[in-house]
Amino acid sequence: DNLPSSEANLQILYGEVVNSSVTRLAENFSQAHGAHVDHHNLKAFKNADGSYGLINANDGGVAYATTLDARWVRTVGINSTQYYGVDKKPGANAYLAGAQDNGTWYSNEDPDSSSEWNYGQFSVNADGFNVVWHFNDPKKMIGSWQFGNLERSVDGGKTWSVSNRGSSNTDPFITKITGSQIKPDMLFAVSSRGVYKSTNFGKTWVTKVIENEAWTAGGSFSNVKVSKVNPNIVWAGDRMSSTGRIFVSTDEGETFQPVNNYAGITLGRISGMSTDPVSDSTAYVMFSFDNAPKILKTTDLGQTWIDISGYSNGVSTAGFPNVAVYDLLVMPFDTDMMWAGTEIGLFETTDGGASWHFADYGMPAASIWQLKEVEDQIVVATHGRGVWSITIPQLTEDKPYAPLISSITQDSDGDIKFSLKMRFASDSTVIWAGTNKLAVVGSVKATVDTVFTVPTPKTLSGKVKISLLAYKNGKVRENSRSVTINSTASPDIALGMLAAEVVKANLRSYLVSDIKLGVNPEISYELTKGDGTKVASNDLMSYIGSSSFVYATKYKLKDTGSLKVTVSARNQFGATSELVETYAISSLTKTGVQSISLPDGREPVRISASSVASPGYVVTSFSDRLTQLAASANADEGDMIRLGEILNIDGNAGLTGVLSLPFTYDDAAVQSISEEFGDFEEGRIGVYQYVSGDWQYVGGYGNNGRVEALLPGYGQYAVFYNPDAVAVPETFNLEQNFPNPFNPTTTIRYQIPSTAQVKVTVYNMLGREITTLVNGVQDAGFYTVQWKGINHQGRQVASGLYVYTLQAGNTRISRKMLLVR
Repeated sequence: DNLPSSEANLQILYGEVVNSSVTRLAENFSQAHGAHVDHHNLKAFKNADGSYGLINANDGGVAYATTLDARWVRTVGINSTQYYGVDKKPGANAYLAGAQDNGTWYSNEDPDSSSEWNYGQFSVNADGFNVVWHFNDPKKMIGSWQFGNLERSVDGGKTWSVSNRGSSNTDPFITKITGSQIKPDMLFAVSSRGVYKSTNFGKTWVTKVIENEAWTAGGSFSNVKVSKVNPNIVWAGDRMSSTGRIFVSTDEGETFQPVNNYAGITLGRISGMSTDPVSDSTAYVMFSFDNAPKILKTTDLGQTWIDISGYSNGVSTAGFPNVAVYDLLVMPFDTDMMWAGTEIGLFETTDGGASWHFADYGMPAASIWQLKEVEDQIVVATHGRGVWSITIPQLTEDKPYAPLISSITQDSDGDIKFSLKMRFASDSTVIWAGTNKLAVVGSVKATVDTVFTVPTPKTLSGKVKISLLAYKNGKVRENSRSVTINSTASPDIALGMLAAEVVKANLRSYLVSDIKLGVNPEISYELTKGDGTKVASNDLMSYIGSSSFVYATKYKLKDTGSLKVTVSARNQFGATSELVETYAISSLTKTGVQSISLPDGREPVRISASSVASPGYVVTSFSDRLTQLAASANADEGDMIRLGEILNIDGNAGLTGVLSLPFTYDDAAVQSISEEFGDFEEGRIGVYQYVSGDWQYVGGYGNNGRVEALLPGYGQYAVFYNPDAVAVPETFNLEQNFPNPFNPTTTIRYQIPSTAQVKVTVYNMLGREITTLVNGVQDAGFYTVQWKGINHQGRQVASGLYVYTLQAGNTRISRKMLLVR
C-alpha cells in the first residue's frame, strides 16, 4: 500500500514463422545516426503503403526508422533522459546535468518540458555523471564522464577544457564530484587512491592519498561529500564491511580517518551518501541490499550509526520500500523532514525516519539518482524521466546568500562601480577592498539587481580582492573577485638622478623621474638654469618599472652650476601633483684641484685630481625622502632618527677613491634627541648609506654639530642618530665586504677599540700579498676602505676568491671575498 501506483503490460506474440531469414533493420545503430547503441525495447509498426518501420527505445531516448533500411531519427519532446547528476545555475532557473551515455547538457533560463538543451563539449559517446555549477559565479561549470574524467567551462558553457587531475582507468567508472556552497572554489572527486582536491574550481588538482587498507574505493558507487554547514568536514568511501570503511576528514580533505561500521549487521558497498544542512557532525549513508537497512545516520562523525529506514529481521517497520536508494535530502527548515531518492521514486519522512511514505508531489515514480538543494529549489536527476525541480520558499529562510557579481569596474571619475544580484533576503552586506571597508548595503527582502558606485580610497591601487559579505541571522557568506584598481590619489613623484641601471645605458646623462600611482599620467618638465634660463623638456622617454612609470627628459648635462627641475603630473582622473628639486652640477677633470658643489651654497666637497678616473659631471641634491628610483619604498629607519635631508650623489664622472664629506646638524636636533633618549651620546651620530633596501653605517662620529665620513662613491647618504650604536667600539671587528661578489670595487669596514698600528691587506688564495689598503696608526673608531680589484702595481687582478685581513696590535681577523669580472 506504500508503493506508487503502476501498471504493467505483458504481451505474448506468437505465430507461424514462414521463410525465415535475417534482415538488417536499419542502416546504422550508432549515436551519430540518432539511436544510441544501448537498446532496451524495439517495436515494429506498419506504414500506410504496407512497409514496416521500427521504434527503438534506448539510452538516448526514443528513435524511429520509417522503413527497415532508413536511418534512425531521434524524437524530441519525450522526457526520457537518464540523468546521474544535476545542478542549478545560481540566481537563475537554468540547469546542468550529466546523462548516461549522452554527455553533459545545460539548459537556457526558464526551460519547460519541451525546451531544447545545450550540449557540453564532452566526448561524444561518453557518459555524463556528476556536475557542479559554481555557487557564486554563474560562468563556472564543471562536468564529468567515466573513469574520473572532468571538463570545465569558465564562460557559461560557451567553451570547455579538460580539468586534468591525473585520472586513470583505475578510478571509478561513475565519476563522483562534489563541491561546497560555502566555499564554491573547493571541489572533490573520488579516486581509487583517495580523493582529488581542487581549490580553484578544477583548474588544478592535488591527490590526497588515503594510505589505509580500509580504503577500498574504486567501484562505481564510491562517493565523496562535503558537509553543507562546515566545509572542513569531508566524507568519502565505498563500503561498510570487514574489508572497507567510510572515511571522514575534519581539515578540508587534507587527511582522512576511518569511521566505525554499523553495529547492527554487516553490510557492504554503499549506494549513496549525504550530509546534514544543520549539524556538521551528522551524515547519512545509503544502501541497496535486499531486506536490509537502507539509510544509516550518524550524529557523531561516524562513531555510531542508527538505521532510520526501520529495518528489523528483513522488513521495514517504518514503511520504507525494499528497493535501491541513491540519495537523501534533509530539509534545512525541518530536519525531521527528509526525502529519499529510490529506484521507484521519491519517498518522504516527516518524523525523522519513524515512518516513510511515497511523496506524490507531481513527479513520476522514476528512479532518482540525485536530490540537490540550490537556493529556493530542489532539483532532481531521474534515471529515465529527465530533470525535475520544485520551489520551496522555506529553503532560504535561515541563511544568507552572497551577492552574485555581474561586474566590478572603475568609472571615468575613478569611483568603483558595482553591478550585483542580491540573492533573497539578508540583514546586511558589507563590501571590503583589502582592509578598506567600501560600503554597507542595508537589508534586502528579496532577490534584486542593483547598481551603485562608491568612492575609491586614495590608498587603493593595483590588484585588489573585493569581498562581499552577506549577513543573516548571525551567519555570513562571502563572494569575492580580484580586480585591478587605478589609484585616484595624486601621482607620487620622486625625482631621481642619473640612474642608468633603472633606464638604459644611453640615458646616463639624463635626469629621470619616477611617477608612482596612476596609469600613464600626463607629465611635464620645466628646467631652470642658474642664470634663470628656462629649458622646456617635454620630449620624454619612458620605462615601465615593477611598481611605477619612469620618465626621462632629454636634458644633456653640459653646464655647471645650479639647475632647478619642476615635474608636474596629472593622472587619468584629473588628480595633480608637483615636485621641485634643485641640483648642483659640477664638472670634474683629471687636472688641478677638484670640487663637487652642493645645492643651496653649502660647503663643496674637495677631491684630488688623482681621484678622477675619467672626466664628466657630478650631480648632487638634497631631498626629504629616498627617490623611488633607489627604493621600491622608503626604508625602515627603525629606532634611528634622521638629522636633516638625504644627500643624493650621482654622475658620469669616473671616481677612483672615496669622498671625504662633512655633514652638519644643528643644536635643535641634538636637543630634541637628548630629550627623547636619556643616555644620549653625540658619538652615536654617524653617516649612513642606503644600500639594498636598508640604511648601513658608513662611518664618522658626531662632534659639535659636525660629522665627517669617507663615502664609498655615488649613492644616497644621511646623518642618523642610532640609539643602539656603540660610540667607541668595544672590540676589534672586520665586517664582510659589500657588495660581494663585486666588480670592480668593494667596501671593507672595520673597527678598533683603541689606538693601534693598523694594517689591512689583500691576499690571493695561495697566501701571496696582492696589495695593502691601510698601514698606519689609527685612533679608536669605525673605518671604511675600498678595494678596486688592483694589485700594488696598479694592475687589475683576475676574477677569483681573495682573502682580506685586519692586523691591529695582536689581533688578526680575516675574511674572504669574491671578485667576478
